[in-house]
Amino acid sequence: MTPAQNDVGAMLKQPILLGPNRVYRFYQGGKLIDQMRGEPVPRDTDYPEDWVGSITPANNPGTSHPPGEGLSTVTLPSGEQTTLQAILERFPEQALGAEHVARYGASSGLLVKLLDSSIRLPIHCHPTRPFARQHFDSIFGKTEAWIVLETREIPGVDPYIMLGFREGVEKQTFRRQVERQEIADMKAGLHRVPVKPGDVFYVKAGLPHAIGEGVFLVELQEPTDFSIVAEWEGFPIDPQDAHIGLGWDTAIDCFDFTHYRPQQLLDEYRLAPQLLRQERDGEEWQLLGGKTAPYFSGTRLITQREMSVDGHGFYIGVVTRGSGVLSGEFGDIRLQRGDSFVCCAAVDQHAVVSDGDEALEIVRCLPPLPAAD
Repeated sequence: MTPAQNDVGAMLKQPILLGPNRVYRFYQGGKLIDQMRGEPVPRDTDYPEDWVGSITPANNPGTSHPPGEGLSTVTLPSGEQTTLQAILERFPEQALGAEHVARYGASSGLLVKLLDSSIRLPIHCHPTRPFARQHFDSIFGKTEAWIVLETREIPGVDPYIMLGFREGVEKQTFRRQVERQEIADMKAGLHRVPVKPGDVFYVKAGLPHAIGEGVFLVELQEPTDFSIVAEWEGFPIDPQDAHIGLGWDTAIDCFDFTHYRPQQLLDEYRLAPQLLRQERDGEEWQLLGGKTAPYFSGTRLITQREMSVDGHGFYIGVVTRGSGVLSGEFGDIRLQRGDSFVCCAAVDQHAVVSDGDEALEIVRCLPPLPAAD
């Protein structure tokens, strides 16, 4: 290895702090992301998402935004900047582990977002892996999950999401509604589910959905930006971009037309956190896993003092409350609410340590388990 390669290799043995990575979208939001990071004047803009540990470029057709927007950047020991994607491609096994690389190559298989919308997003869905493989030459579709962090008051609206088709919605009827942009009928065909901080939802590929106004969440998803958008009227979306150039004869098959009764929907897609382990000074809760494990898993670490973390596995961390340090053989790395970081497979066992009266909380976002695929 060259000296520069040695420096990067050593860097992978410690957590890597990530800077803000706000991404343009066609909708307004982001005020609660600003608040989380202590911005003096938090506000809603057309950068309502922050892509954390991203190896995925954003798809923003019809705009002047650069093609590499969305990729997370990392500062090297030399002071130069590169992308996380370039590091994973250069050091795949050190970063991701041999078993993961054997299944997914140099891709983390994971994209994490902070997403805060001040308006309701349009009704849409995402492709399954077989659909994405056939039409986009991608091994990844876009199954996702939401961990609700906060909600805010929007006049006349209680926080909610829209998820899954109600009984009676048929493919040809829905297609006609899409082509005619019969928005009220499309909305009536989906379940409207109230949400609150702490809720966790699994959103499998194909399931029609929309995030309501005033919902701030951490989203875990497969590392793509494929969306089939059924609703463009009132949004700055070109109707030709809504089906990603597939045409509606093909794109309509991306939607899962399974009918759900209200309780059946909640039983299937609202997940109850489970206590995973408990130490004297903290707890780790399983938020995502089991049925989501082929795509991603997620836990929440909560400690008033100190909590151990097993090493030798890639994960992305998001600090959602408190402040403290990541501590290990690499030393101490300071953290506060709103920070994010990557731990590569080369990182040994370490600890999260709270330094205040408030508990330190970190959402750990883990890549797909090859054995579960």
